[in-house]
Amino acid sequence: MKRINPIILMLILFYCSCYTKQDNNIIKYPYNTTTLNGHNLRDSGKIITITGRDSSTTYLDFYFALIDANRKSDVISCSLSGLPAGIVDSPGAASYLLPLGLHTPLHISNTDTGLHTFYVHISGAYGDHTYPVQLHVLPPFDNALGLVGTWSSTHNCGTDSCMMTISPVAGQPHWINIRNFQCLGDSVIVHASVSDSGLITIPYQTSNGYSIFGHRQLSALGMSAEQAFTIQDTVIDGSDTMVCFSWWERR
Repeated sequence: MKRINPIILMLILFYCSCYTKQDNNIIKYPYNTTTLNGHNLRDSGKIITITGRDSSTTYLDFYFALIDANRKSDVISCSLSGLPAGIVDSPGAASYLLPLGLHTPLHISNTDTGLHTFYVHISGAYGDHTYPVQLHVLPPFDNALGLVGTWSSTHNCGTDSCMMTISPVAGQPHWINIRNFQCLGDSVIVHASVSDSGLITIPYQTSNGYSIFGHRQLSALGMSAEQAFTIQDTVIDGSDTMVCFSWWERR
């Protein structure tokens, strides 16, 4: 039996070692960074957590950087699976040239709060790779809380100008109490709801002899001291019906 020359054996082992290293870094991953919202998606043993709020949109920002600038013709596809009910990703699965940056919106609507695991799939000529990601869904923001405080009020049904106080309703998210509504006195307290989209609705109600109802869509919520807006309402006092527009300004 002939013996293998030790030098030839060493050359064979060296070649295999180089080939394996190349396979791990280029064939398996044609890109050397894969980040999601600034975190390394390929960090083994670590699951990235993304936070979003129900009734809103959150974003997934992917970035793939090439190892070799000459591989710009490489194509990969990126898609998501396992999203909980009520979440839609846009534009969904698609194919892209490298290098690549993706700004993917997740539209969250009526999704259970808490932690949900979904999966990011990246595939191409170099194989398929799947990464788990956690989405932490928070409850919808209570827009009613943005209106709590003191407001000045004027309206076109009279010359009165006064101060109103808006307070939250205990145990009833998205509802407010408006004291001294339309300058009718502190004993007139109106209950109103504030939707996720900023719609103030005053359902038909009677307070201290006045029947009141109305609504208004806010273009912005009351977090700014400079904010002012109008609200349309109808006040019925006996046989006298007044359809008014009030001008509210935060104080």
